[in-house]
Amino acid sequence: MKKRRLWLVPLSFGALPLVGLAAACSGGSGGSTGTTKRSQIKDSEYITQRVARTGSNSPFKAKEFSQDTSITYGSWQSRHYEATAASLIRKRIVGQPEIKKEFDRSTRQNSYKIHKPSVWSYKLEYAKSVIVTTKDGKVETFDKDDAQLLDTPKDGLYHEALVQGLSKDSKSINSQHFFETLKNATKLQFEVKKGTKWVDKEGKETKYEVVPEDFYISWMRTRFLGVKERQVEGKLKGVEVAKLDELLTNAADQGSTYFSEQLRYPNDYIFGLYDIDVAPISQKDKFIEDGKITFNKLATSQVGKFDLLFSHLTASQEFSAAPSQYIKEMVEKGTIPQLKSFKDSSVVDSSLINAIPKDSLLALAGTYWYGFNTENNLYAGGYYYAGYDQSTQEEKWVKNDHYVDQDWVKSDRSVREIRQRYFANGNEDQFKQTQWDDYLNGRIISIPYILVPDSDKSKVDSKGEEYGVKHLQSLNKNSLMFEQGWSFVPAFENLPEDFDPAKKESIDKLVGEASYNDAFAKLAYGKTLRELLEDKIKGYDALQTFYTGKTATRFRNLLSLAINFEYVSSFVSDGKQKMYLAGLAPDASWGGKDQLSASTKTPRDSYEELHKFSYLKEDGTWSESKGYSDYSQRSRTASSDLEKLKSPHFEALKKEMKKLLDDAGIKADEKVKWQQTFRWINWLPLKMETIYKLMPELYKELDPRLEAKFVKYERAQAADWRAQHIFGRSPFTIGGWGYDYDSAGSGFDGFSNTLKLSIPLAIIAQKSGDKYTQQQKDFAKSFPRIFKLSEELNKWVKEELDKKSFTLSIPFEKLSTLSLRELSEIHSEYHKYKLENGKLVHRTDSEIKSTDADLSSVTSRFFTTYISTLSNQEILELSKEITSYSGVTIGVLKSISLERFTPTLVNDHFIRPFTGPEQLWYMDIEVVQ
Repeated sequence: MKKRRLWLVPLSFGALPLVGLAAACSGGSGGSTGTTKRSQIKDSEYITQRVARTGSNSPFKAKEFSQDTSITYGSWQSRHYEATAASLIRKRIVGQPEIKKEFDRSTRQNSYKIHKPSVWSYKLEYAKSVIVTTKDGKVETFDKDDAQLLDTPKDGLYHEALVQGLSKDSKSINSQHFFETLKNATKLQFEVKKGTKWVDKEGKETKYEVVPEDFYISWMRTRFLGVKERQVEGKLKGVEVAKLDELLTNAADQGSTYFSEQLRYPNDYIFGLYDIDVAPISQKDKFIEDGKITFNKLATSQVGKFDLLFSHLTASQEFSAAPSQYIKEMVEKGTIPQLKSFKDSSVVDSSLINAIPKDSLLALAGTYWYGFNTENNLYAGGYYYAGYDQSTQEEKWVKNDHYVDQDWVKSDRSVREIRQRYFANGNEDQFKQTQWDDYLNGRIISIPYILVPDSDKSKVDSKGEEYGVKHLQSLNKNSLMFEQGWSFVPAFENLPEDFDPAKKESIDKLVGEASYNDAFAKLAYGKTLRELLEDKIKGYDALQTFYTGKTATRFRNLLSLAINFEYVSSFVSDGKQKMYLAGLAPDASWGGKDQLSASTKTPRDSYEELHKFSYLKEDGTWSESKGYSDYSQRSRTASSDLEKLKSPHFEALKKEMKKLLDDAGIKADEKVKWQQTFRWINWLPLKMETIYKLMPELYKELDPRLEAKFVKYERAQAADWRAQHIFGRSPFTIGGWGYDYDSAGSGFDGFSNTLKLSIPLAIIAQKSGDKYTQQQKDFAKSFPRIFKLSEELNKWVKEELDKKSFTLSIPFEKLSTLSLRELSEIHSEYHKYKLENGKLVHRTDSEIKSTDADLSSVTSRFFTTYISTLSNQEILELSKEITSYSGVTIGVLKSISLERFTPTLVNDHFIRPFTGPEQLWYMDIEVVQ
């Protein structure tokens, strides 16, 4: 599942995984709440007023669609504005865990015992009932959502702090009967509750009711994120889409991707993966059948994977309601609100918007106005947006008294307001101290342990219960531990309209935009920067040099293995975390054929083996491995911070890097230059700034010719940051990925999409004629599992095409004939292109078939099949090879909890369930006076 791209934004409390979980867990002596015990935290008006308050070390910035959940896609991110979402169903989580920390004097280690977990279950929100039709024609209705903790371990202790609640009532959506029925289903329907109205920005009830069409319009708003989708719809009614896109782009915040080629809905493949027919969802009369929201299986499948779809609908944002009646009335009456520009606050000329035919879906979906500014939004979620107060520098979300769940509304323990305070000056030390003072005075709900001032940590450690110390279980079953990495299709995108690769002046202009130089390009890609811009990485030989050649592969590998990631993880977390470089969700299943019987069932179970690292030598063999203990020892005993940052392999790597650079013709006085830009606009963890300052010196000592820059951009530099990470001006790319199913296969698919690793995986084992080259044979010796995967991918695609499971507009075996820029174009929109006389050209709308698959759809289905044929040990070995091949970069998501439990501080007046990998909903937080 592709997550919503977050671009260059502040990494705030709401964004940090630790703090999303800080909503999470109780520790100490069992999670007692209230004021019955001694506390160092003062009561405040925020507690009596039931206000949950957080902070962000960045200035407030108004942006388009900032409070509109109906236009988004991907998994929920535990951000404040998501509390306004109106969903059919969700996962609710109740109860604060009771976790006891014990110290074993004989082993000198801590142990954590979970006596009581938080409990998650499915909850009916705007869905009144769920109707399931099975393959035998039977129709069953489920209209209850009760659940309780039925699992009682023999020793009274739980393995995880988040456990699924179940129901013995067969009519409940949390019953085993419901889950079994879904597995045999051909149709899934939702009946929508009647009588709930949307509210305005003041929380006042409007005349517009929440109806089934609201969920249809939400889906269409999300689909219309894509230029192509807007153009197709626009042609039906003569809408001037290009002019409208230009109008809104000019009114949007600087560098916005809305209404551009860079933004589209990319997740159609998920429905195919679940054997669900996605086409009828865009047809109102088929999506709303007899007044019910309806999903059908694919015609080619006996049943759909409706159990996976049901879970997906709770985790993803595609069907967060939009006020269809309101939008329609504004369109029909010609009273569409005036828009204000985010660049200069001027009023936008709305004549083009008003000219859209009233029966066009672009009009009925409010594509070009609804949600753009917050002033005219309506809300049907648990909270509504009450705006930003300049005097207090706070955004505020207020409880919606008209929400569909009136039991929650009337509860004297529900959170009344959510507030986010912004800090305009961005001073890290000042922010840290202010947050600590606010926490001690009861003004914020929680604070990560890493933000406790060093001078106060000893008091917090010795009197943990008095300071509200809780322990969060590290539990990630569905998200890649990835945010930034090497791009495997580093083509320049978003080129000027007059760009001509044959003209020197066109090339000269772009050379200056690259964040690396010729010497780096030769090592990383096998071509100079100028040749890269001229699109000369084209065809079989050039692509094989990039993807299977030793130089590029070893360069990434040596740069990665020079770093002691254990020192980085320990240093930035004050010793609370350890390195984790596999990238896969650590608590997801491996998903092999022996999953049930295997001794190691998750990457976390396989930690020691996953963290044995060898470097690739000149002859294609691997060095002796160094394991976690080697990295840890150097981190603890080396003489300086720089020495600690060097990996256990560092001295040997110096010789390897010198030989690599010499063989590549890098002269003694020549510099290999590149830049890595921090993923966020503020340092969090704060100590990551120190690591970034050390990195250039580390690489300089690896070889004096290596001249790396490690920098952090400010918000004003967002355009440069996007050019680097989104438009190919950097060797690195960004992304996030939520699992589509519980298996490492979905994680590998995530790498295929975020790093564009699907391109080399397709090309690596494609033959020249009927034989493999010697370079490919050498690569296969170094990376046998990756090479085997590529062989199996090509074989599987051929077999599926023969079975007519799907069609491809470009023959799969022809990928190795394309150029890097062409591969970049087709990576996310394969079905929109074809080859004519060896040239890549756009297909017409009439040429595109419903059976055409995109690359993401192909890889998702392949990994589902292929990974299940391997043993867990074989998947582990494949994971290690992918890590060694793709390389690892410095970043935030490269560590996990050292003890699997991490301290955080939570005000005891707030009962915050442990959410683990799930969404934190403020509706699930309780306030105890």
